[in-house]
Amino acid sequence: MILFTKEDCRLCQTIKHLFDLEALGIREEKLTGDNAEALAELAWYGLVEAAQKRLPILVLDDGKALTAFEDIITYLAAKTPLRSSTPAHLDGCEDGACRL
Repeated sequence: MILFTKEDCRLCQTIKHLFDLEALGIREEKLTGDNAEALAELAWYGLVEAAQKRLPILVLDDGKALTAFEDIITYLAAKTPLRSSTPAHLDGCEDGACRL
């Protein structure tokens, strides 16, 4: 599985805080201006437009993509216990930080 993230994305940071990505077999790809490989992989999955609207994006082993934060949390929580409780207030992406 691949988790597409961005450094200043608060929702991305929340997922990384709640779950042990390595233990789940999830590879993180940080979308930055100098990471052409991550951007190419995002394009290969046809997710550039989705990333322009919202991050994080989780690509499952079968190629299906989960683009809603709540869907990613639900999917991962079904696979493993949370490291800690989900924060009650998950705002902060209104400034566009959670988009490509």
